[in-house]
Amino acid sequence: MKESTGTARKTVVFLAILCAAAVAALCVILGYLFRANSFYVYSLDSILESRDHDLMLPDAQEIAELTVFEKNGSDMHAQWKRWDASNTNLRYVLTDSHGEVLHSNTSDFRADDPGWTTIYIRSNSSASHVDLFTNPPGSTYGSKNYVFYGKVDEELPVSDAYRLTNRLIRTGYALRWAIIPAGIVSFLAVVALYVVLLSLSARRPKKEGLYPGPLNGVPFDLLLAVSAFFGAAAFLIFMGFSKHTEFMYGVAITGALCGLFLLSLFLGLSMSAAARIKQGTLVKNTVIFRLCGLIKKIVLFLGRGLKKLGTHLLAFLRSIPLVWSTALAIFLLLVLNFFALLVFFPRIEYYFFFVIFEFLALGVVLVLRAVQLKRLEAGGRMLAEGNLGYRINTDGMFSDLKRHGEDLNRISDGLGRAVEMRMKSERMKTELITNVSHDLRTPLTSIVSYADLLSKETSENPLVKEYAEVLLRQSERLKRLIDDLVEASKAATGNLELQLAPCDAAVFLEQTAGEYRTRMEEAGLELRVSAPETPVTIRADGRRLYRVFDNLLVNILKYAQSGTRVWLTLEKQRIGQAGFAVITFRNVSRDPLNLTPDEFLERFVRGDASRSSATDGNGLGLSIAKSLTELMGGSLDLGIDGDLFKVTLRFPTEESGVAGQ
Repeated sequence: MKESTGTARKTVVFLAILCAAAVAALCVILGYLFRANSFYVYSLDSILESRDHDLMLPDAQEIAELTVFEKNGSDMHAQWKRWDASNTNLRYVLTDSHGEVLHSNTSDFRADDPGWTTIYIRSNSSASHVDLFTNPPGSTYGSKNYVFYGKVDEELPVSDAYRLTNRLIRTGYALRWAIIPAGIVSFLAVVALYVVLLSLSARRPKKEGLYPGPLNGVPFDLLLAVSAFFGAAAFLIFMGFSKHTEFMYGVAITGALCGLFLLSLFLGLSMSAAARIKQGTLVKNTVIFRLCGLIKKIVLFLGRGLKKLGTHLLAFLRSIPLVWSTALAIFLLLVLNFFALLVFFPRIEYYFFFVIFEFLALGVVLVLRAVQLKRLEAGGRMLAEGNLGYRINTDGMFSDLKRHGEDLNRISDGLGRAVEMRMKSERMKTELITNVSHDLRTPLTSIVSYADLLSKETSENPLVKEYAEVLLRQSERLKRLIDDLVEASKAATGNLELQLAPCDAAVFLEQTAGEYRTRMEEAGLELRVSAPETPVTIRADGRRLYRVFDNLLVNILKYAQSGTRVWLTLEKQRIGQAGFAVITFRNVSRDPLNLTPDEFLERFVRGDASRSSATDGNGLGLSIAKSLTELMGGSLDLGIDGDLFKVTLRFPTEESGVAGQ
């Protein structure tokens, strides 16, 4: 029962769409006819008068021909009876050019009455028809002129074309404005009902899910083709009927039936399409989709076969060494040239063109290989320069070169991972040093304090005071080591807060040298300072810069040969547009310099290889100085020439605009 209710609902909506569409189409046709006949421009009387004139022209021609040519026969009486006043609403008078009445069906005629329509007629004796004119025609040889006066009876007592046309025009004129809103409402009703019909497709009242119709299993494109066939057949039948009949009412009825049939086909297809869209089978349930799926399977099957064959062939070619593959290519070229020579021997000029084409193709291959080799060369150079992030583009490379490029990329990846692991190890070591040093500070502070208190206590045993002084001296050394470790780790990780400001490097160097001059003299060293008289301004953190100078001078005090000179120099240098302040520390080493500059800059490396306690050092001074210099935007380089030990600091000057960046 519910299923029949849903079907009845769809049927009602379907029929309502047909009715509304018919009304809308009728309004459009009537609107077109009303506009074509100037219903919206002229008055009703003007339109009626124009239409009566159009109907009167063929009647005037027929009456004139009956009168002028005096046709005889058994049917003449029937033809003249048609124009009797009792059989037509047309009242007419036909006169010759002199005004003599030749034929008439009314006695109520006055030539000066404006209600009569005047039509001028000219006959030719050599023809069996007359010509109609709006204005009086000129006279020609062998022709006669006539005047036709016509008028439609206002009462319209007879049922003929004049009365039918009059009533249709009056009715249409009265409805000319009403059809516009009626057409709009009908069109909106069609759209609304169409949406409702689509929403009802594949649905049942008070039931969930989809219930498609019996045609849902038919492929949609096949259903569309069948519908197009029947639609085209209906249209052709209508066109054939309209060409072979003059019965306008029959043409109109046939056209209306054809339109309703086409609309019904469209609505049925729309309902089926809506149901398939709701199910998601509109595209899948088509012959074209299934055919494309079959073609896809065939193509994939063939593709897999070709891919497998190509893989085996490529594997075979790759297994051939580069030298042998090159020799094989040369051999194939020779064979190809031999057969080409045999083929083109009668026309040797063709062989000449073949050789040119062959050399062009070979040249293209060689150029491509050269370009790929250039790519490999650039990749190797970038890898050698330490650019581990550079990747060689191996797209389009030949097999051997592509493998070589991929190997270089893998080497780059491996080196990158190794560098990353080393950096990670360095960070972990730095963090470990920082954390352990921080944890050692608290107990070490207590040890230093109690050692100091113990050294100040009076005791009868003289060894107690000596032991306390040793304990205090070693605890102070341990505290300095921990402080250096913390500062070295902070400098290496960039965690130091710097307060960069302009400072005169010459003044700063003179002040620091002045603090160490006395200690240098006590150590048997002669300190010499050379600096320009003009200020050399750099951007640096004064406290950190002092620490750099202090570490370098302490290093000189520890390891310089007694009785030698120590040189501190400050110079200005310019490289391109940039200016630099170059500060150099030179001294003669007491011990042989058997380490490289890079080894000296490593942590815990001291000048005395035996690492004896003769010098109060921990091997962190140079490493800390280098890290602090780089944090302030400068650079530190070591130089060794025999026993000459040289440290060079380079800072951008303030006017160069580079400092502090």
